[in-house]
Amino acid sequence: MGCASRLPHRTTRRLETIAALRSLSGLQDALPEEDKQEIYYRLGQYTRQLNHIRGERFGYYGQPDRQGENWYEVFRDMVRDTYADAGRKDIPMPVKEEETLALLERDRSIFEAVKTPRFVHWDIWAGNVFVADNRIEGIIDFERCLWADALMEVGFRNYEYNQAFYQGYGIEELTGEEKRRARWYDVYVALLWCLETDYRGYDNRDFYHMGCRAARSGIEDLRNGTYMRKDYYITEIKEQGKKSPYAREVLESLPEWFGNKASLEEYVEKVQELPFWAALNEEGKCLGFFSVRMHYGHTGDIYVCGVRPECHRMGIGKALYEQAERFFLEKGCKYAMVETLSETVDYTPYEKTRHFYESIGFEPLITLTEMWDEDNPCLIMIKPLAMASLAADMNH
Repeated sequence: MGCASRLPHRTTRRLETIAALRSLSGLQDALPEEDKQEIYYRLGQYTRQLNHIRGERFGYYGQPDRQGENWYEVFRDMVRDTYADAGRKDIPMPVKEEETLALLERDRSIFEAVKTPRFVHWDIWAGNVFVADNRIEGIIDFERCLWADALMEVGFRNYEYNQAFYQGYGIEELTGEEKRRARWYDVYVALLWCLETDYRGYDNRDFYHMGCRAARSGIEDLRNGTYMRKDYYITEIKEQGKKSPYAREVLESLPEWFGNKASLEEYVEKVQELPFWAALNEEGKCLGFFSVRMHYGHTGDIYVCGVRPECHRMGIGKALYEQAERFFLEKGCKYAMVETLSETVDYTPYEKTRHFYESIGFEPLITLTEMWDEDNPCLIMIKPLAMASLAADMNH
């Protein structure tokens, strides 16, 4: 005589829910924009609820002997530890320790303004958020949690800005001091990225080079105060209905570059199907954009990009490209490329364009007269992603 065990109804339902869960990182490309923003709004709410939990001392949850009552001193020791860990494996760091600590000491007062240790998950990125039926059902991976400044959460990272998250968290904008502390936490994360390749045994150095670039960029921002001058944010646009209007607005403001109506219309149409990042101001106006495509699985191509002329020299183009390059690296690209007008044509607007690409690491590869036409020779510029990063690292 056989017998069968039956799970209680609630347990069965719970197991069915768990089986249906998928990470947000695996879902968000297919989610309607409205649903995705609702998830990020809820994520802001849940993050705030976690941050309401108070501790008695600052520091990593699993390292009570390294905790302390002064946030500045604890955070400074955390930064020092990254350099100590780098020394153990002879990992070259992108910024000298004494330079980083001297700059940090200058900012002591903005850290000492943080008086209450808050519970910080610190790793709530899309891969650690699990969703079912377009609702957040779980947040995992608490191994890095610590008692700290709530601005250490991933939602406040410079590279992770999402307006819906901020609204869910209950804030519109960070104060000047909060922005500066948040930029320091960007730098700390970047320093850890520099270590991760060696400590986790990755099979290439791309993650290390990405960390080096991010750390140097953050320190430069902190040294010069450029993080304070940003009245825009960079976001990836997934909704097809927004890509073409954003592209059209920007390209039509640049007749010296995009005066050919047929070419402009082709760009506007094709970006709908391509990865697309935009720089938006507080009113939602598009100040600039980058749209990219892939070739052969290992080359990232800047298909079309532009920044409104009144917004030139504000760092928008560089910030947009950094997001595109991050995407290329995540996809395993070895090279980035772009097509532009050759220097054999004496035309000032495209001279500025070539100078911009050179400033972010691109070099001329070849000029092709047969690609467009003899009056508009096409210059192909290329950037070997890992090698260019390695050269930059060796020069610092």
